[in-house]
Amino acid sequence: MRLDYDDGAHTEPFWLSLVRESICAVRSLFAFLVEQPSQLKYIKWPSFQSTLKTATLILVLVTVLIVALSSVDSALSFLLALLSRRKA
Repeated sequence: MRLDYDDGAHTEPFWLSLVRESICAVRSLFAFLVEQPSQLKYIKWPSFQSTLKTATLILVLVTVLIVALSSVDSALSFLLALLSRRKA
């Protein structure tokens, strides 16, 4: 009894199959890129007013988070300074 794995499926060299797969991938990428300009008409761009509202909301949220995190950081630094002054 032989324990070989030789079903004859890989009759071509590895480099040849690699080249064929690479060519197929490049063709597929090229077809995708050629199709993209026609897809631009389906995009719904946001209005300037909507973009302005979203940007304002993000800036306010970032400001609130900065204030909150810096407050927590200052409080923890103060507590650490108090604890480090006491000698046990």
